[in-house]
Amino acid sequence: MSTKMVITTDAGKVKGVVGSDGRIAHFRGVPYAAPPVGDRRWQPPAPVEPWRGTLNCTKFGPYAFQRAAGFELFFDTLINGLGLSKARKKALAAGIKLAKIKESEDCLQLNVRAPAHATRLESGLPVMVWIHGGDHTDGSGAEPIYRSDALPERGCVLVTINYRLGMFGFFAHPELAAESADGVSGNYGLLDQIAALEWVRDNIAAFGGDPGNVTIFGESAGGQAVLNLMTTPRARGLFHRAIAQSPSDSGRWLHLRRPALEFQPAEQAGVEFATLAVGDPPGQLERLRAMPPEALTELYQQQPELGRHFYPAVDGVILPSTPMSAFSAQQQASVPLMIGYN
Repeated sequence: MSTKMVITTDAGKVKGVVGSDGRIAHFRGVPYAAPPVGDRRWQPPAPVEPWRGTLNCTKFGPYAFQRAAGFELFFDTLINGLGLSKARKKALAAGIKLAKIKESEDCLQLNVRAPAHATRLESGLPVMVWIHGGDHTDGSGAEPIYRSDALPERGCVLVTINYRLGMFGFFAHPELAAESADGVSGNYGLLDQIAALEWVRDNIAAFGGDPGNVTIFGESAGGQAVLNLMTTPRARGLFHRAIAQSPSDSGRWLHLRRPALEFQPAEQAGVEFATLAVGDPPGQLERLRAMPPEALTELYQQQPELGRHFYPAVDGVILPSTPMSAFSAQQQASVPLMIGYN
């Protein structure tokens, strides 16, 4: 029989569940930032508002809104690469496609899995923070293939995160830049990842983790996110090791206000998307924020050429350069890095 465990975070108490064998504690859907809805759509993540009582964190939170284009191909390829028997591949593929997915803008939540005895240790366990793949447009830290206890059973505290994706996570627009103290727009999904790491720094000790021994790791878009976090000055000191698995890079480097390769400036593409959605400027941002997220997502899915501009963009501030340039100039975070391909 499973038992409950209550941990106190900076924002309030959270209740998780310990597995029936008593070994691993699970905390699911823990908020690490305020819901990015209403006027907070396309804003940097805001701190969580404290709650009273105990928050039930026994179920995974909703996924970020998904583009879904190519998502099944992504997982079909992944499944085919696992070396499983035909029967197991078929069962796993069916399970992924049948899994019910709830999507919401209110998605800035994370999941913690830790050895149940970790909170009683005098010194914390190493922490590993997983950043999911999915082309920066799909996926979640709660994907069925990420739910294994294998890593915490080996003696770490494992954190998986959700962050804003695609059009909600990386939409750039001059009216957003005018709102920003930094004078830039886009990269909200990257700022979400930084906010999650700040939550880890401030709270993971209560779960038995060592905030001074944090490894970030991810695959595909998650691998690229690892390199972005090594590049952005805003993530300095929030992690101490990094693992980039199959980091996507080639041709994805957008710039906020100048063309690159075959890509428009990210803000120019944002204005074109907004014009399709709500008509000509000015005042596009107010009208966009009034639209239901489902309607915005449908339009985003219908505009693949514009949609390929809703990715991390070099803006000179949040992401001052491409990782390739930062590493070449030795300006990346000075932490050990493992990098390779799956």
